Amino acid sequence: MNIYLSFQHSLRNLLTSRLRSILAILGILVGTGSVVALLYTGNMATEHALAQFKSLGTNILSITISNGSQKKKNTQTRQPSLADMSLIKASSRSVDAIAPYASSFSAIKAERKRMNGGVIGITNTFPTVMRTSLEKGRYVNEWDGNNHYAVAGYKLAHTFSQHTHHSIIGHQVQTGDTIYTVVGILKHWSPSYLVFLDMDKSLLVPLPSLLATSSFATLNQIVIRLKPDADIDTSQAHLSHLFKHLYPKARIRFRNPKEVINIIDKQRRTLSLLLTAIAGISLLVGGIGVMNIMLVSVTERRREIGLLMAIGATRRDILSMFLIESILLTLIGGIIGIIVGVGIALGIGTHNHWDIIFYSGPIVLGFLVSTTVGVLSGFYPALRASSLDPIRVLHAE
Repeated sequence: MNIYLSFQHSLRNLLTSRLRSILAILGILVGTGSVVALLYTGNMATEHALAQFKSLGTNILSITISNGSQKKKNTQTRQPSLADMSLIKASSRSVDAIAPYASSFSAIKAERKRMNGGVIGITNTFPTVMRTSLEKGRYVNEWDGNNHYAVAGYKLAHTFSQHTHHSIIGHQVQTGDTIYTVVGILKHWSPSYLVFLDMDKSLLVPLPSLLATSSFATLNQIVIRLKPDADIDTSQAHLSHLFKHLYPKARIRFRNPKEVINIIDKQRRTLSLLLTAIAGISLLVGGIGVMNIMLVSVTERRREIGLLMAIGATRRDILSMFLIESILLTLIGGIIGIIVGVGIALGIGTHNHWDIIFYSGPIVLGFLVSTTVGVLSGFYPALRASSLDPIRVLHAE
């Protein structure tokens, strides 16, 4: 009996016992689908995180300055000022540009339309460092003086346009007790792990104006773009020493791309181990199901095995026939599982607005895993079938 005949015979037997075959396939489908979906989603999430850093740059340092111990309420902590920014830039050769900003959250009102969002106080260097761009109009700058001008974020501007059917540029918006005139609209800005800002829903105003009109806004956030040839770890160490000298009682928190990528990678690996363990259990259960079905099949087909061996089939033929049947079960389950797993991963990626990328690794791994499970779970039943004595089997039947 050649391989083709063994394959044909195995396929016919699977179609005869459809319900049992479907139940065995389901176990493999769930396990393989879980593995593929996990790896595919993990790869897309990692690429998405890296793309965010690429859009902002990998030579960025984000710094948060907060008050130290709150136990001594009367202790005066020196607060950062705009004058300090020039000193910080001049004190480090690795600093290319520095962009301090402050933020506050409040309702934004425009023509009886109330929109929840933030107000971000910025300087002239902010657009360059944060790589923002305009859809219309112009940026606010320090030459605006005491005039209250603002730039509207993408979603904020489009929400206003949908409500009023005209552009927000030239119109006045109110936040708190302050009224700003909108002079520009930002293009869509993808959020970054380095800065906790949602500029699409924010109003960008001159930093001095925000500090003067809001009691909640403080200059405690700084983003620094380093020169291309600067070493990020060395630069951070130097700036950390400088900030501790300038603000000795403050708590300084640095965030850099390497640190955030390591955190994301650690979280992904922890989640991957957990889900891989769950997927492994599903595959184990599926493999046991396949082995159980194959053992039942050997018992039910003892007469058939005896007749095949009586007319010339060798033990190797019987072994290959049952092994092919087992591998077919797991391969069918594996292929459907790969399709389902990729579909789930693409659905998650589409929902989260990630870039859809084709990965061959999870698909190949899913195929190899399902084939391996088929071989391991089918070998013992196939060996047991091939070791039957045809004379005893036919006599018993």
